[in-house]
Amino acid sequence: MGVTGDQTSPLDRATVWRHDADGNLEAGQVPREMAGVYTRWWDSTSQATDHPLLHNPDGTSRSFSSLSTGQQVAVTLRVAANIAGSIMGALSSVQDALNVGFANLTAGRNLA
Repeated sequence: MGVTGDQTSPLDRATVWRHDADGNLEAGQVPREMAGVYTRWWDSTSQATDHPLLHNPDGTSRSFSSLSTGQQVAVTLRVAANIAGSIMGALSSVQDALNVGFANLTAGRNLA
């Protein structure tokens, strides 16, 4: 069993393509999981440039130029921080995938 509780063999976990019970070719676990990671990352990244100050209380859009100088600075800094966070999140998700994949492949093996 892998460290994530996965009951399949390490070879099945690492497979990119495999056959289902009916013999049809389907994407393996790795592409499905990576697609889910990408979808969640994209959802959060697409909201990186959104800021509450850019919306009126009724939900309609508010122009950036209608904000005070202090508010404009705050929005600009927050959006820049969100974008930097999205980039770092993308980089760390690759590392996380490698860590979990390696842990699953070596689970139950004594490497000492």
